[in-house]
Amino acid sequence: MLRPGSTPVDCYKLLIVNKFQLAIDRAHGYPAPYNFWGDALVKEKKYDDAIKKYEKAISLDDRYSIPYNGWGDVLLEEKLYDEAILKYRKAIELDPRSAVPHSGWGNVLLEQKKYDSALLQYRMAIELDPSSPVPYDGLGNILRQQKKYDEAISSYQKAISLDAEYSVPYSDWGSVLRELRKYDEAVLKYQKAVELDPGNGTFSKKLEVSRTMQKKLREAARPTDKSTEVSLAARR
Repeated sequence: MLRPGSTPVDCYKLLIVNKFQLAIDRAHGYPAPYNFWGDALVKEKKYDDAIKKYEKAISLDDRYSIPYNGWGDVLLEEKLYDEAILKYRKAIELDPRSAVPHSGWGNVLLEQKKYDSALLQYRMAIELDPSSPVPYDGLGNILRQQKKYDEAISSYQKAISLDAEYSVPYSDWGSVLRELRKYDEAVLKYQKAVELDPGNGTFSKKLEVSRTMQKKLREAARPTDKSTEVSLAARR
C-alpha cells in the first residue's frame, strides 16, 4: 500500500510486486514466477529476500534447476564461494545440458584466481550453448588477468556479437582499456555499459574513475607556462 509522500520509485516497486503476485496467483503452483521475482530482487541487491523466493520456487518443484543458478550468483556476490559452487553443482545435477551453472561456476573460480579450472568451466558452457555470451566474457577476464589484452578484447567482442544488449563485456572491455591508460576509449565503453544497465552502481563508479583519469591526463598534457607554449609553437 502506498502512503502519502510516496515517490514514483515507490509506485514502480509496488507495481512490480503486484505483477509478480498476480503471476503467482495465476500459476497454480508453478515455480517460475518465484524464480523471476528472486532475479528481480537480486538486481535490487535484496539478497536475503531473493534467496527466500528461490527457496519457495524449489519447494514447489525440487527438480527445478534454475533457482539454484540465481542462488549461486547471490552467494558469489557475497563471496561465499564454496556454497556458491554447491548451488551450481546442484543445478548441473538437475539439468546436465544447461550451460548457465558452468558459467557461474567459472565465475567463482575466476574470483578465486583458479584460472585453469575456470577455463574448463567456461569451455564446457560454450560447448553446451555456443550462443551464450557469458562464458566468452569470462574467458576475456581470464585473458585480462594474464595481461593478454588483445585476446581479452577479442573475447569481449565475441560476447557482444552474441548479445549486443549484454552490458558486462562493455564494462570489462573498458577495464582493459583503463589498464592500458586509454582513458578516452575506456570512457566510451563504460558509458555503453551504463546506458544498457543504468542501475548498475559498479559501472557508474568505473565510469566516474575513468573520467577523472581522463581529465588528469589531459591536464598533464597541457603547456604549463608561456615558454612551453612558445617552444611548442616553434616545433609546429
